[in-house]
Amino acid sequence: SIRDEEEQAIALHNAVTLYTHWTVALSTGYRAVTNAFFDDTEIDRETGFGVISDKDGDDYYHTRLVWLPPRVIGQIDLWIHHWDFFWRHRLEAVNPALDDELKARSGSGEKSGKRRKRDHTAGNSVAGFFFFDAEGQAVDPTPDTISEYTGSDFLLPLNAGRHYLRSRLFELACPAEVTAAFMGHWERGEEPWGRYSGMSPVIYRDALAPHVETILNEIGWKAEPGLGRRSR
Repeated sequence: SIRDEEEQAIALHNAVTLYTHWTVALSTGYRAVTNAFFDDTEIDRETGFGVISDKDGDDYYHTRLVWLPPRVIGQIDLWIHHWDFFWRHRLEAVNPALDDELKARSGSGEKSGKRRKRDHTAGNSVAGFFFFDAEGQAVDPTPDTISEYTGSDFLLPLNAGRHYLRSRLFELACPAEVTAAFMGHWERGEEPWGRYSGMSPVIYRDALAPHVETILNEIGWKAEPGLGRRSR
């Protein structure tokens, strides 16, 4: 039935969104905050660099530079492809009001999701990166929501991946200053990207990349498609 198709689409959307959340969290050390996801302006696909501001003040003092492995960028792109398909073919049936709202925000009234930027009037969210409840209502990806959709079988705190990542980088002998910069751990005078810092982003990336790739290989993480089923 049509309702069964809507429920299946919602279930798949939630699963792909949750998987993408954990892919990003476990590979970047993104803290358990609301909307822990990148918009298009926060990733440089040529270099693999991304920008995270997840525990910050108005001065963005702890905004940090991270490196995203190709498979993580691949997962983000697969999620974008999934969301474009969902928006074009499923959203109107699942949530007509949201469909109209997103078309209005696009400015053209058409379903075009090529550029995804944070909407500071809507909880700083990235278009589409939310869950749907059983009634088809959008639910923000807060820590409580992530915990609910992850399920009771996951017994660890939501920040466990961040702590594991830091510990494993230490075990793999990643340079301490690189790990600190990656995790956003510094005090006044230790800023890795400050005006007087001598840290090179390229050297930082090259020191970090093999260790992050090793961790993802150990976990067995790989990119997974959603609706549209475009493989990489």
